[in-house]
Amino acid sequence: MSGFNLHRLFNPKSVAVVGASEKRGSIGFSIMRNLLKNGFRGDIFPVNPKYKSIMGLSSVASIEDIGSDVDTAVIAISIQFVPQIVESCGRAGLSGVVIISSSGRETGEKGRAIEAKILEKARKYNLRIIGPNCLGIVNTSKAFNASVAHLFPLPGKTAFLSQSADICTSVLDFADCEKIGFSHFVNLGSMIDVDVADMIDYWGSLNSVKTIALYIEKITNIRNFMSAARSVSRVKPIIVLKPGRSKASVAAFYAGAPGGEDAVFDAAFRRAGILRVTELEELLDCSEFLAKLNRPSGPELKIITNVVDPASIVTYDLPERTARGFKNLYQYGRNIETLLEIPVRTDTKLIINRSKAENIIKKAIADGAQSLTEIQIKNLLWSYGIPVNVPDVVEYELMIGVKTDPNFGPIIFLGMGGVLTEAFRNTSMGLPPLNRLLARQMIEDTQISRMLKGSRNFELVSIPLLGELLIRTSRLVTDFPEITALDINLIMVKNGSIMAVDGSVLLSVPRVPSPMHLVISTYPWQYEKKEYTVNGHEFFIRPIRPSDADLLIDHFYSLSPRSVYMRFFSPVKELSKTTLIKLTQIDYDREIALVALMGKGQDKKIVGVCRIILEADKTLGEFALAISDEWQGKGIGSSLLKLCLKASQSKGVKQVVGVVLAENTQMLMLGKKLGFSVKRHPDSGEYDLIIDFKDMHIDYK
Repeated sequence: MSGFNLHRLFNPKSVAVVGASEKRGSIGFSIMRNLLKNGFRGDIFPVNPKYKSIMGLSSVASIEDIGSDVDTAVIAISIQFVPQIVESCGRAGLSGVVIISSSGRETGEKGRAIEAKILEKARKYNLRIIGPNCLGIVNTSKAFNASVAHLFPLPGKTAFLSQSADICTSVLDFADCEKIGFSHFVNLGSMIDVDVADMIDYWGSLNSVKTIALYIEKITNIRNFMSAARSVSRVKPIIVLKPGRSKASVAAFYAGAPGGEDAVFDAAFRRAGILRVTELEELLDCSEFLAKLNRPSGPELKIITNVVDPASIVTYDLPERTARGFKNLYQYGRNIETLLEIPVRTDTKLIINRSKAENIIKKAIADGAQSLTEIQIKNLLWSYGIPVNVPDVVEYELMIGVKTDPNFGPIIFLGMGGVLTEAFRNTSMGLPPLNRLLARQMIEDTQISRMLKGSRNFELVSIPLLGELLIRTSRLVTDFPEITALDINLIMVKNGSIMAVDGSVLLSVPRVPSPMHLVISTYPWQYEKKEYTVNGHEFFIRPIRPSDADLLIDHFYSLSPRSVYMRFFSPVKELSKTTLIKLTQIDYDREIALVALMGKGQDKKIVGVCRIILEADKTLGEFALAISDEWQGKGIGSSLLKLCLKASQSKGVKQVVGVVLAENTQMLMLGKKLGFSVKRHPDSGEYDLIIDFKDMHIDYK
C-alpha cells in the first residue's frame, strides 16, 4: 500500500473521531480530550449520531456528513460496525484509520472474520490501518495525540513502537520521570495492515527521527522486516527489546533444546544491524544516547558528575547504567562497521555443478526419500566444491551444519566436531546468503577462532578456505529449499587443509521455490547475460555486487561533467564511501541494479549502470541510467534498461517512471523506443518517462 498515505496518516490536517463522546471514562472521550488538550492544530470532526456537539465541536452522524476533506479517522466503536465505517472512510478519500476497537482475532473465529472484512475494505481504497485493538498513535511534532494514553510524551528524536499496550503505559511513566522525549509513540495492536516493517521504513525516511526503539513480541512478515531493518539500520540506529531472551546457546537450538530458538533472533538482529537489549530501561537509555550523540567510535568512556547544561549530554543516575549503555552501543557500532565494510574485489568465482546437484535431489524426492544415501551426499558435496575424503592423520575436527527454522528458514552453524565438541561448547550461527565478510564474521564469533589461527597444540587452519566452505554450504541451501537439514559432520584438518569426511542431508518437498525460502534476498544470478553492442563488442550484464565499489568509482570518473549532471541532476564531484555503500550493497528485494562489464581480470571495467528503485509497496519503481561517454549510443543502455524492466515486472511492479532533463535527448529517444510515455513538467525543464507494464511492448530476447 501507499507510503504517502502512511505519511498523511501520521501528519493529518484534519481528523475524524468515530465514536467521539462526552461520557467520561469512555474511549471516545479519551481520544477527544487528548486531541484537544495537547494543541493539535488541525480540524477535528466528532462523529456520533447521538450528539449535536462534543466538547464544543459540532458532531455529525457519519463520515459522509463531514462535508470537507479528512486525512485520518480514529475509530472507537464496537468492532462489528468497523468494516462499514472503513468503507465510508475509503469512499471519502481518507489516508488511513486508527482502530482502537478490540474484540477482533483475540476473541476467536468471529473476530478474525471481522478483521478480514476490515482489511478487504482497506485494500479496496488503499487505506492504511493501525490496529485494531491498539492504544493509538502519537506524533509530538504535530501535537497529534490519537490515542487513549494517559500521558502525552515530551518531544524528542526517538520513535518508539510497542506491540504491547501495557508496555506503552510503562514506557510513558518511565520516560516522564526521566524526561525522555519521543518523536512518535505507536502501539500497533493486531497489525492487520501496518506492521513493524512498515514503521521502520516510514521512520527511516524522516530526518526528524534519529533513533528507532522497538518492543517486539512477534514478527509477522520476517522477510519484509529484515529488508526494512537492513536498509534503515545503515542510516540510523534500531534498538530492540524482545521478551523471552534466555541463556540458551546456539548449540541448544541446533540440538532442538527448549528456548534455543531465541538464538536465531539474536543472529537475525545482528545480521540486520539491530542492537538487541534485555531490559526496558536499557532500551530507553540506548535510544536517548544515540538520539543526542553519535555512536561511540572507540572503547574510551568519560563520566561527568556535574554539568551545567545537560541538553547535549546524556545523564544517568548510576554509573552502571552509563557503562552498560556505552558497552552496548560500542558493540553495536562495531557490528555496523562490519556490515558497512566494502569487500575486497576478487575475480575468483565459485565453480559449482548445479545441474548435478539438482539431479541428485530431484531423484531422491521423486523416490520418496527423506534423506540422502552416503554416496549421494558425497556427490552432492563434491558438486558444490566441498571436497570429501578420509585423511590418514587427523589433527582435530570441525563441523558445519544447517537447520531449518520455521520462521527464518535455513540457519548455518559452525563449531567444533568430534571429541572436542564438549571441550569447546561454542557454535556460531549465520543466515544465508553468506559472503566472504559474513563468513569471516561467523568464524570470528566462535571461541575456537584463535585456535584456528594456530597455537602450540593446533595446526594453523586456512581461514579463507574455511570461509569458502561456509559460502559453498550457504549457496547449496540457498539453491535448494528441499534441504531441511544438513551436517557436514566431521570436517577434518591436517597440515592446515580442510576436507569433509561424511555428512547427512534431510529432504522434504519445499513450500516455496528458491530463493523465497530465505528471509534475506540473494544475488539474482538469473539476470546474468552476455550481450553485444551495435558494432559487435561483447559485454556482460549482471547484478551489482558489494565488491564492485572500485569499479563503480572508475565508472563515475569515465562520465563527463554533462553525463554526471544528467544522472545526478547536480554537479557531483566524487562518490563518498556512504554513497558507494548505498549504490553497491543493495537489497535485491528493494532495488534492481545491473551493470554492464567489459574486459577480463584486472582490465575489467563497468561501462554502464541501470537501476530501478522500488517504492515500499513494490508496485512502483523509478529508474536511473548512466553509460560511460565513450560507449553511449552503442545499445548498452537499451540492453540494461530492458533487462531491468523485465526484472521489475517479474517482481510484480506495475509501473516504472524516470525523470529526464530536457537536454538529455538520447534518453528521451530511448524511452519512446521502449514504449514509455513522455510528459513534460510545466514548471521545469524536466520530463517524466512513464511505462505501465500492461502497455509495454519490449522484446526481451
